[in-house]
Amino acid sequence: MLSKTLLLTGAFGFLATAALAQPAAPPPTDDALYVSAAALANLVNQGRPINVLSKGDKYIAEVATAGTEIEVHQNYGDLLIVLSGNATVTYGGTVTGNKEATPGEWRGGTMTGGRTAELRVGDYFHIPAGMPHQTVIPKGVNFKMMMFKIAP
Repeated sequence: MLSKTLLLTGAFGFLATAALAQPAAPPPTDDALYVSAAALANLVNQGRPINVLSKGDKYIAEVATAGTEIEVHQNYGDLLIVLSGNATVTYGGTVTGNKEATPGEWRGGTMTGGRTAELRVGDYFHIPAGMPHQTVIPKGVNFKMMMFKIAP
């Protein structure tokens, strides 16, 4: 019994020393952004095709209710979470004939050789920066997704 007590005391002392040796957490910065559940629900329910919540170029959160043309984001990946309805995302492959709409953002053209994923409520989908993709929503479907654009 005494050896177990000594072993536990020694282990606790080692862990406490290791914890104290850890660097302090960095102080909060202006990059932090808090959005309450009520404010987020308001953003989701505004009824516009895209509502944006952003923090400069750090990240962008969008609520989208409309499909997209073919897109390629050079500087951001997309993280999608389906809130309602269903849609098909075509991703990957090769795009020809697209145009640079804004710096690093390419739109339009024709995609060949891509794969498809059927998205439903609760699904999560990640599209890395630089990967062509297009979201198509079936006619008459009430679709909403929360989309986060995050720099790699």
